[in-house]
Amino acid sequence: MIMTAARNRLDRRLGWALALSLAIHGAVLTPPATLPAADPAAPLRASLRQAPAAPEAAAAPSPTPARPASAPSRPPVLATPAHTAEPAPARIPAPPSPAPAEMARDAAPAAAPAGPAGTPSATAPAAPRPAAVPVIDLNGLRQYNLALGRTAGRFKRYPAQAKEAGWEGRVPLRLAVSEAGAPVGLVLAGSSGYPVLDQAALEMMRLAAGRTPVPESLLGRAFTIDLAVDYNLRDE
Repeated sequence: MIMTAARNRLDRRLGWALALSLAIHGAVLTPPATLPAADPAAPLRASLRQAPAAPEAAAAPSPTPARPASAPSRPPVLATPAHTAEPAPARIPAPPSPAPAEMARDAAPAAAPAGPAGTPSATAPAAPRPAAVPVIDLNGLRQYNLALGRTAGRFKRYPAQAKEAGWEGRVPLRLAVSEAGAPVGLVLAGSSGYPVLDQAALEMMRLAAGRTPVPESLLGRAFTIDLAVDYNLRDE
């Protein structure tokens, strides 16, 4: 019973395998189905036509042929004249040679007269240098001027005649001082217009200069100093 069932299953499997194999072989061996022939296609008709001529390409400008480089002009060759033999110069007889005594006399140069031996050459004497001039001390001049004014104030006198007449004015003076510091001259450098006032100013400054010492910075050089004496009635 069991064997029969197994055989049945085996037969069924073989049947399925045989059917499958036949199906596969049938697919291979069966000739292909014949397709109906298609209608013959209409014949193609081709007509030949002359194709339009292609536009001619613009003619490229023909390159200008390069001019051959002209050979550098050569200077014209001048014909060299044939060397003509110069005639030999005629021989000139040499002058007779001078006597030995004459040659010695001509060769000796005229000698310059020699000065006496041992005489030194004279040289120009050097110019003497000017003596150094002392520089005046301006500060010392101011001090001396102030000192003269203070001393002159003690001797100032207004002339009575000028005071009564109402005369006023300025008297310019010039005082000269020596190197030792002593007054050596006093003169009028101008005029006030009134001789009475001029003479009074001279006398006053003469007394003041004799009593005013000169600063040490001004000693050693003579100098002059300008002064002025004012006469004003309002100061009286």
